[in-house]
Amino acid sequence: MGLPAQTEVGHSGPRSVSAKIQAAALALLDETLGYAKDAQCDFWSSRSRSVLSMPSALRRTAFGGLFDGGIWTPVDFDPLWHRKVTQETLTAFRSASGKGDDAMRSCRWVLILASVALTTSTMGADWQKATPRLLLVENAVDAPNTAPILSRAVQTALPEFRVRILLKEGADLPASLEKYVLPKEVAGANWSKSSPTFDLRAGDREALFAAVESKDVRVIELLPPNHLPPVEDMFPAQLNIDARLSHFVNQFEGLHRGKGESVTMAVIDGGSVRATHVEFQPNRVTVCEPGQREHAHATHVAGTIGAVGIRSAARGMAPKIKIHSYTFFGNDLAKLNGAASDVWVSNHSYGPYTGWAQIRLSTGIPVWAWFGDANFGKYTVDCRRLDEILVTNDQLLSVVATGNDRDDGPLNQPVQHVEWFGNVPKWSSEIRELDGHKGGCDTISGLGVSKNALCVGAINDLFSNGQPIPGASIVSTFFSSWGPTDDGRIKPDVVANGQGLLSPTTPPDGAFNPDEVYEEMSGTSMASPTAAGIASVVAEYFHAKKGRRAKSPELKALLIHSTTDAGTPGPDPVFGYGSLNAFRAGEIIQGQNGEMIRYDSVSNAETKTYTLKRTSGPIRVTIAWLDPPSAANTGGLNDDTPALENNLDLLVKAPSGQEFHPYRLRRDSPLEPALNDGPNEVDNVEVVDVASPDDSGEWKIMVFAKRLSVGTQQQFAIVATGLKE
Repeated sequence: MGLPAQTEVGHSGPRSVSAKIQAAALALLDETLGYAKDAQCDFWSSRSRSVLSMPSALRRTAFGGLFDGGIWTPVDFDPLWHRKVTQETLTAFRSASGKGDDAMRSCRWVLILASVALTTSTMGADWQKATPRLLLVENAVDAPNTAPILSRAVQTALPEFRVRILLKEGADLPASLEKYVLPKEVAGANWSKSSPTFDLRAGDREALFAAVESKDVRVIELLPPNHLPPVEDMFPAQLNIDARLSHFVNQFEGLHRGKGESVTMAVIDGGSVRATHVEFQPNRVTVCEPGQREHAHATHVAGTIGAVGIRSAARGMAPKIKIHSYTFFGNDLAKLNGAASDVWVSNHSYGPYTGWAQIRLSTGIPVWAWFGDANFGKYTVDCRRLDEILVTNDQLLSVVATGNDRDDGPLNQPVQHVEWFGNVPKWSSEIRELDGHKGGCDTISGLGVSKNALCVGAINDLFSNGQPIPGASIVSTFFSSWGPTDDGRIKPDVVANGQGLLSPTTPPDGAFNPDEVYEEMSGTSMASPTAAGIASVVAEYFHAKKGRRAKSPELKALLIHSTTDAGTPGPDPVFGYGSLNAFRAGEIIQGQNGEMIRYDSVSNAETKTYTLKRTSGPIRVTIAWLDPPSAANTGGLNDDTPALENNLDLLVKAPSGQEFHPYRLRRDSPLEPALNDGPNEVDNVEVVDVASPDDSGEWKIMVFAKRLSVGTQQQFAIVATGLKE
């Protein structure tokens, strides 16, 4: 049962959003069976004929191992499933079950979990591409209406799923559903009232009820957030455009007309980017490891960064950037080190297995596995190696996804699972907490715990189809991992859109236009390239305005300084310092209001003092530095040994003498508001905010080298707004 050392943190792989959908499906199974039992309704199943008498744990074990149980039937559909689900299919189901129509008359609907692979050879070698779907298929047997039972269960367990309906042959869209159907301007030019398929509004309880209860509906498909619609049916939703709008990239392009053409980025992922895709022309992707398989996840990540916009909805953050594609197999950090002199930014949408994860055995059967939780928040050997590379290559910024580990794990325990420590797996039924059981915190592992990279969490859309969502606020996605680190450092640093991004992908077998295939994915794997693409164009603008490349602490400080705050005021372990704002970062670089950007150094026990005057608005001062690599933390669970080697202290002093200190998290209660009543002793990014400053007199910014454990000087970046020199 060999496993790779890394796994993607987008929609595919055991740390995926798909695993969370599967967990939600398990919850739906138990809930629906509960409704069925209460209503004395004999739901039909192809295999499990006495499922209602099974204990929930047994049902869960059967489902987790076989994709079967209760009213669920394991079915693999072609991506164009609506062309395949016919009366003959249901007849085959009934025949396989050994039951006739009499046994099925008690249920109008058959509920199916369909693991739809994106190639015609489903659940084989390409199982990583499998996307769970839930289908309600009409029984076509004259049966009582069990709609309220199913609709309550489905809506309660899976409120975020979108709904697609297939009408009966010859049926027009019923009037009862018209108000729930996505309008023509969203659905596209092929929209027609006589079309056989329609998408309904997402998360709308009444829409789901109306669909289940309509006599004209043949099939209802529940589309998870990472669903891939058929290419010919894909609606032109403004998905990557929504991410661009959420982070003010379009406004930024009003300041800077460059689109990343002078920047090269390294994308390290689970395979090679499909360089021939139309979105990467002319020849902007270099595959640096010829012979490695093309990979959907890697291609999607690269598209979020740099798709040119042949399909406008999929336009990337830096649509003219050059990309060097590497795999994480072998030694990912050695590859990064070799590429460091050629690239400005690197993206890492992957991480190690930590805590609970779903894996597949060599037989293809999916099972839960436990990898131990000691590495959540821990500064590891790989963190040290990445920090070392970034210190040596001080113009390279690495952008890392937090991971999708929050709340992972089987909901009902005990459950048989693989206990995997080192290379010696064994079966276990030990009861263990879900990942992030302490309010969701302490679920970041891998390179995201390093000091010098930019760690990125995922947030939901603020725009839909190019329009602001009324009343929308910055909200963490249900999967995004939260900090802090074990030593109390603020992670993630920032957040970016990671929900439902449309981007290029690898084609399914037999695709008519294999270089024009797109896919919608969700995950911190999508948030990280959103941030990496923004970092690239901001770095390019810095170079254009300043005449030199930014040092990575300058770029990191700019991105953090210019964020839009979210959640608890100040930084927190959910959003870090907030949501990226490319336009604000560009304004600071432009410097029309005297904004200060400096790269300076300080000796041990020395204080650097800057005297500035007020301009307008609140004052914010940010410093960041490349901290030397620390020894890997080999302590036990949640060992809080600080990773910081060189400790700088930031202090802002008002003309009155009042002192303002940087934020720091409360390590033992990180969800409470951050403190700012003294020095920060653990982070190598420090931010001071003065919300209502005194406008008179001179302000002083002081950077004190409290302790330099490595070297005699420490360089640092400083950004200040609300003040001018």
